[in-house]
Amino acid sequence: MARRLLVSFMAAWCGPWVDELPTLNNLYKKHAPGGLRLIGISIDLGGPAAMQPILNGMKINFPLYWYGEKAVAKFQLTAIPVLFFIRQGRVVTRIYGRRSENFLEKKIQLFFYDPVNE
Repeated sequence: MARRLLVSFMAAWCGPWVDELPTLNNLYKKHAPGGLRLIGISIDLGGPAAMQPILNGMKINFPLYWYGEKAVAKFQLTAIPVLFFIRQGRVVTRIYGRRSENFLEKKIQLFFYDPVNE
């Protein structure tokens, strides 16, 4: 399988992301054994502590990092939440907004397991 990564850009104040977090966690637990790599990147201005109250109540299985406001320009973020599908070091797909588990499952299947997308 080609090197592939899913990156979720988020912020503690983003209600749609907070709602989507359990879905991302479920998908990660399901697909990590097959090679799915998923990381979360917080753009919170308040630093890493802004995310902590949300994470205290959830058992998140994928790593979360704080990047802060600099991520907005560096990654050309126009809205959050946004998922980047990365293949061979290049962003090949961006999915904006909260999506259902079924929708994301189909995208993961296509992106990670479809030989046409190798």
